[in-house]
Amino acid sequence: MTPATPQHRRTKPDLSHPIFALTERLRSAARTGRKLHLEPEHVQVLLSEELYRVISAMEAKEMRAACEAATVNDNDIRSGTSGYGSAPTAAPGASAGSKVVPIDAASRGASLRLREEAALMRRRKKH
Repeated sequence: MTPATPQHRRTKPDLSHPIFALTERLRSAARTGRKLHLEPEHVQVLLSEELYRVISAMEAKEMRAACEAATVNDNDIRSGTSGYGSAPTAAPGASAGSKVVPIDAASRGASLRLREEAALMRRRKKH
């Protein structure tokens, strides 16, 4: 007679990490065309370094494209004259009172703002 071999029970994987609920909600919203509703823990996942780096890069790419398109229109000589006199100029320049901010600085500012907001959300959740 051989000794009984222990039955190995399969354990279920731990799916408690918020990324699983986030991806489930994202797929559901894409499938149904409804709005995506996020809980604070889902926002924290989106603000994680890995994901936020990708999102910021996409945002910066689109911002550069939008700025290029705007610059092309601004520098169009046929659009009218600028400056003193009647001769049109093609030289780009900032309008009076405008703040010219490099795109990298704007992205750093947006990143800082989002991190501050995430920290506030974490504090609210603890209380």
